[in-house]
Amino acid sequence: MVIQFGGILYMVLCSIVVKVHCFVISVVPIIHIFMLSVACIRGWSKRNFFTINTLSGLL
Repeated sequence: MVIQFGGILYMVLCSIVVKVHCFVISVVPIIHIFMLSVACIRGWSKRNFFTINTLSGLL
């Protein structure tokens, strides 16, 4: 029973890791583009900069 549970847990963990890995691969370019935009937009008001910082902090 314990071995069976361990196997199920392992399968679940593997599927989660694969999903996270795929998600990271698809999101990283978006984050890079986002960071470049943030660098360009830094000249805006402090309120907007704070909002962008908060958003990038959440990522």
